[in-house]
Amino acid sequence: MKTFKYQFTNLIKFFIVLGILLAIGGFAFNLYQVITYNIAEAASPVYDIIQFSLMFLVSIVLISILTSVIISSYYAVNKQYFFTCFGFIKSKYLVQNVVTLNLDKNTDKLNVSFKNGQFITVVVKKEWYNEFIDELLKVNPEISYEITSQEKPKDEK
Repeated sequence: MKTFKYQFTNLIKFFIVLGILLAIGGFAFNLYQVITYNIAEAASPVYDIIQFSLMFLVSIVLISILTSVIISSYYAVNKQYFFTCFGFIKSKYLVQNVVTLNLDKNTDKLNVSFKNGQFITVVVKKEWYNEFIDELLKVNPEISYEITSQEKPKDEK
C-alpha cells in the first residue's frame, strides 16, 4: 500500500505544537496543584478529586489527539481502496467509485470526485501529485484526469 503524508502548512504545525505544549503545561500545573493542595483538609474533597481528575483527563486526551494528528495523517491507495486518515479519524473509499481527478492549477489543489457526487481535496506535497494520480490510475484506469487552468485577464490600459 502506497501512502502519502498529509501536508500541513507551517502555521497549522505551529498551532498543533503549541496545543501540545499548552496541554503538557496544563498537566504539569495540575500535578503541581495536586501535590501542594491538601485534599484531606478540604471541606468537600469529592469535588476537588473530580476537578483534578477531569483536568488530567482533558490534558491527556488533548495531547493524544494532537499527537495523532501530527503523526498519523496520510492518504493511502491499495488494490481496492483509497484511504484518508487524519489522526484517529479514518475513512476508506472504493477506488472503483472514483470518477474524476481534477488538478486545479489556479489553487494547486487536487480534487478526487466520486460517483455519488462527493469529492475530497487531497493535501499532499505538489511533487507527489503525479505519483498519487498514477497510483489511483493503476487501480482504476477508467478514472478521468483533468487539469483546470484559467488564464488571468490582462489589464487593459
